[in-house]
Amino acid sequence: MSDLIIEFERDCAAAGIAPTAALKAASVHPSLWWKWRSGRVSPTLKSFEAARGKLREMAANATPEGRAA
Repeated sequence: MSDLIIEFERDCAAAGIAPTAALKAASVHPSLWWKWRSGRVSPTLKSFEAARGKLREMAANATPEGRAA
């Protein structure tokens, strides 16, 4: 697993957001998460940046209890 995927997974866990939810919010098919994580498929820069951006947005809008505002 690449360092970027590990970092993304760690950031998702810290925000209390499932990686698949971040992908879905970024209009990236959520099933790609498991392919990226296993290393069978590498994310395109466009898809990965979109997912990472949505994760940041979702985390910023989360309440202290971890639920979206």
